Amino acid sequence: MKNLFLLFIATFILHVSCANVYSSEFKDDEYLATEAAYNFLDLLDTGEIEKGFDSTSTIHKRTQEKGWWINQIAVKREYYGSPVDRSIKYVIKNNSIQHHPDGKYISIHFETFFENKEKAFELVEVLFNGEEWIVTRYFCN
Repeated sequence: MKNLFLLFIATFILHVSCANVYSSEFKDDEYLATEAAYNFLDLLDTGEIEKGFDSTSTIHKRTQEKGWWINQIAVKREYYGSPVDRSIKYVIKNNSIQHHPDGKYISIHFETFFENKEKAFELVEVLFNGEEWIVTRYFCN
């Protein structure tokens, strides 16, 4: 009985330790992915939309026509005005996102208030390319 109790305690400690490692790893990934998302959004917010496009992942650049993408973002930003407030609503870690190969992704959902749009939803999807977290998709309603 004593051995069974010790096995239970050892299993519990191992489980808690592994959960903390995963949680810590996710928090590190979440921090770095969020930093990449904010850097990208800063480019858009300051009108450097072409630089924003150029900073995205290879798959984004190969599947989006650059001129069209830049125009879409520029027109929307022109009508919405500058952002007044932006906050993260939630963050989701994924192994797969639509129209992308399997990999390591973090989807960051923002609620943003612009000068001329009281409440907008922004989605920035970030992928880990083996070296760094990089934006691979952006959407704003």
